[in-house]
Amino acid sequence: MTVFRSIRWRIGIVFAVFVIACISGLGVYLSQRAGDESLGVNLVIVIGDVIAAIIAILLAFQILRITTEPIKKLTHLSRKVAEGELELDQDFQITSRDEVGELATAFKQMAARLREMVALITNERDRMATILSNIDDAIFMVGSDSKITTMNRAAENIFQVSEKKALGHTFIEAVRDHEVNGILQRCLSTRKQQTGAVEIKPKKQSLTIIATPLPGDGGCLMHIQDLTELRRLEMVRRDFISNISHELRTPIASVKALAETLNEGAIEDTAVAKDFLNRINVEMDKLAQMVQELAELAHIESGETPLNKRRVNMADAIGHAVDRLRAQADRAGLNFDFVIPPALPEVMADESRVEQVLVNLIHNAIKFTTSGGKITISARARDTDILVSVADTGSGIPADDLPRIFERFYKADKSRSGGGTGLGLAIAKHIIEAHGGKIWADSVERKGSTFSFTLPLEQKA
Repeated sequence: MTVFRSIRWRIGIVFAVFVIACISGLGVYLSQRAGDESLGVNLVIVIGDVIAAIIAILLAFQILRITTEPIKKLTHLSRKVAEGELELDQDFQITSRDEVGELATAFKQMAARLREMVALITNERDRMATILSNIDDAIFMVGSDSKITTMNRAAENIFQVSEKKALGHTFIEAVRDHEVNGILQRCLSTRKQQTGAVEIKPKKQSLTIIATPLPGDGGCLMHIQDLTELRRLEMVRRDFISNISHELRTPIASVKALAETLNEGAIEDTAVAKDFLNRINVEMDKLAQMVQELAELAHIESGETPLNKRRVNMADAIGHAVDRLRAQADRAGLNFDFVIPPALPEVMADESRVEQVLVNLIHNAIKFTTSGGKITISARARDTDILVSVADTGSGIPADDLPRIFERFYKADKSRSGGGTGLGLAIAKHIIEAHGGKIWADSVERKGSTFSFTLPLEQKA
């Protein structure tokens, strides 16, 4: 059966049988022309011709079936691969050993190679998707028609638009800012890299944008950095340096002026010298307090100051803080109001630190509330924590300053800048956060402020 392993041999056998049949028919024809009237011989030859023809036809059909069947199967598999309906790792069997078998072997090798290439491309795509999804900068890939083809999670967060709604839509529809879109349009029209800095007004977002043309399709890659937090930290740094310089300059200048006056002869007057020395002591106390609070804040921020936690009754802690400041409130003509339930659960906390926070908040309320005003201190238990609030009827805090009042040395306005170092709220914030709680402020200008903080309740096993 080795002859049937080649299509050329199959065709040759059919052709040979056909030639034999033709030669036999030619023999009959010639014998008749020669006058051979032997019926028996002619009949034998005719029968042989018929048998040879039938065998030739049967062989032709069989060879055709053997030859075309694997070709049809291979064609069917090729079509499925082209249409993506057949998995490349799915095995298929073509057992013929002829040229079709060689074609099938080559097809299998091609499928294996394609499988490797698809796996490589898929891995690279997944890696790129992972990288894009974890980049903090916004990435957009935009076609020549300004429609978005790819974007990452950071782009969703910065522009508050979901990938599902943005893909297939124009860039301006997603970012909703003409300055940002203008940088893209310049890149698309000039086919050169474009850069720019944009501040989105409603959210006060500071964005740095790089638009790079993509080769081939005429689109652009948009790389957008949100520098809002960096700019905020830079502003905090500048304000911190400015504020600490101001806070140090005032007492130092006072001490220097007093010392110079004493040196110029005022020291000879006992009463004047004593008064100046008292003033120098006051200014030095301010400097010492500032240095102490800065050191305390640095220790709390670094975690070097451990919390001495124990069970604390918040009603008692509030009472102790109020007792320390009641005389000051009486001199200012202010009244206290308490909204504290009798069965308030205990919390695991550092009592002295929590009392420090309460004293700071109550002292601020006294300082910025005019005579006849009221300070309301409330506490209530919630599902997982205790909420404590200190509300006043004072001057309030401007809305623009409210997000920054817990920064070091930050003072909202002139009316709230008298006395103190500007570190109290920063210290209070770190103490509460060290306990696992939160602290915040709500305020309406000229109507008062409410400072609130939470402390987590002890979880029962």
